[in-house]
Amino acid sequence: MKEIYKFRIKEKRMFISGIVLLLILFVSWFFESYFAEVMFFMDYDAPDLVKNAKEIMLHDILTWERYIDSAMRYVVNFFPAFAVFPALPFLQERKSYFVMGAHRFSKYQMECMKAIVVYSLKSGVTIGGAFTIFGVIGSFFMHPSVYNIGGFASVFPDNFYIRHPLWFFLFMTWTVYFSFGIVFGLLACGLSFIFEKEIYIFIAALFFYIGETYMGYIFNFLPLKISESVVAFNTLYSTGEIFIPIITLFIIDVILITYEMKKQRGFIDD
Repeated sequence: MKEIYKFRIKEKRMFISGIVLLLILFVSWFFESYFAEVMFFMDYDAPDLVKNAKEIMLHDILTWERYIDSAMRYVVNFFPAFAVFPALPFLQERKSYFVMGAHRFSKYQMECMKAIVVYSLKSGVTIGGAFTIFGVIGSFFMHPSVYNIGGFASVFPDNFYIRHPLWFFLFMTWTVYFSFGIVFGLLACGLSFIFEKEIYIFIAALFFYIGETYMGYIFNFLPLKISESVVAFNTLYSTGEIFIPIITLFIIDVILITYEMKKQRGFIDD
């Protein structure tokens, strides 16, 4: 029993996923915010530029709004990947540990749920940890340029964002993004009962994300607009409304896992 706990804790995919996410955020910001162009590629001897053009442009670029928006420019299209990847080792447990040791568990479903909770929490921490590091580093260089960043800030008093941009970002990280990571970690575990290969789980989760998002916008149905939770920093929806798509997916996860777990136990008993 103790070995399986060590396996879950020492599994390195959480760190790999978090590091890759962090690198993509920084690289995306570096180029999409025009920081790279202003710093390294612009000709400041051009006659149509003022003397302090570089300082003026850097001041406009080094804002919290551009920092977040440019970093998320492309990540939003495959954001669940960083939550799904840390949860993929559950497939290995489902095919081995929970088959060979099934009859030794007094409560099979309870033991299975413990593993699922661990992996889903690791997915949430992966997303939350990467964004925390990204936000803390940015706080040394960025400044807010607007008083109200959007609907998600509605839970805070007026002007909270412009006074405490880092705290706003961390609140968003450990509420929305952490929850997003958990529900997609749960989805990955649920799909592990259906597919026999990790790549199929990975692809299915991404297709689910894309399909759910498109359905949400086609029918203008907020519970399916899961991508709105990803762009919570720039949305018209209120703090509470942003969690509606996440709650919807959580319900889907619970139904999927409960059904597939019972079916799995039936196959083992047979």
